[in-house]
Amino acid sequence: MDSRLRHRELLLSLKYATIEACFSVPMLNLTMPSFPFVIAFAVTALGWGPGWVGLMAALPHLCNLVQPPLATWLRGRFSLHQMMSLSFLLSAAPWGLVAGLPLVAPAWRDLVFAILLTVATLANSLGSVAWSAAIAELVPPRLSGAYFGRRNLIFGFWTLVTVIVASWMAERGNNSLVTFGWIFAAAGLGRLIGYLFLTRMKFPESVTRRETNPPDLSEIGQPMRSANYLKLVAFIGVWGFLLNLGQPFYPMFLIQGLNRPMSEVGWLTALAGVGGLLTLKGWGWLCDRFGSKPVLYVASLVW
Repeated sequence: MDSRLRHRELLLSLKYATIEACFSVPMLNLTMPSFPFVIAFAVTALGWGPGWVGLMAALPHLCNLVQPPLATWLRGRFSLHQMMSLSFLLSAAPWGLVAGLPLVAPAWRDLVFAILLTVATLANSLGSVAWSAAIAELVPPRLSGAYFGRRNLIFGFWTLVTVIVASWMAERGNNSLVTFGWIFAAAGLGRLIGYLFLTRMKFPESVTRRETNPPDLSEIGQPMRSANYLKLVAFIGVWGFLLNLGQPFYPMFLIQGLNRPMSEVGWLTALAGVGGLLTLKGWGWLCDRFGSKPVLYVASLVW
């Protein structure tokens, strides 16, 4: 009876994790500073140039530099579940405040938006690590490829719909601060709804209790003594450098260089995600069958 109950709780938790993603991931696609929608907002509504857009696109990477020592410090004071909850709330609340930007004096708008964006992005950086650690304790390894492939397919569809609708609304509202503000506020609300489903998930005790022997700050440097890890860092570093040379400026090029409307930026962003949606379930099956590393080799070469 107990094993059946645990199995039922696992299935319900996986179901709630999928529903949570259907609210949270579209919100992240509308509010991440390196993604097209926020960049388009900065260009059209705030009038930011390439220098500021580049700094904004680099913000998630800067937050990732701060994240390891900060997460290590928090891990000694909070459980993984508490860290997730805190990150959900801190990543959602600033976007509700963005709706008040039209009330801020023009000379202060850039600074206020930059502060709100930094708080939300740092919270996302912390939350992604806590969520990954927590979900790894919940999902059995034998199910991970198939489950995440199906989950990503479901929330990916809603993300495409959300980006298209939000881009159309922004264009209809003449790319005004008021229109963007309400879109961002709705995105923050979506994050909070996702958090409600997160609270209904049943995690193992290792996730919900505070760590009795938390990691020490000195442990952060230990992976740097691994040759394999350094090779992975080099690969990801070169990959990310090449990707970010052009990706953040793509929406800016469409809007200012080609004079395309905001709705078309949304459509092209959605079109870029269609290929991923069509192959997501296949990636999960391939990873389960052949392993992640061979799949990564082939995908990297094709890309």
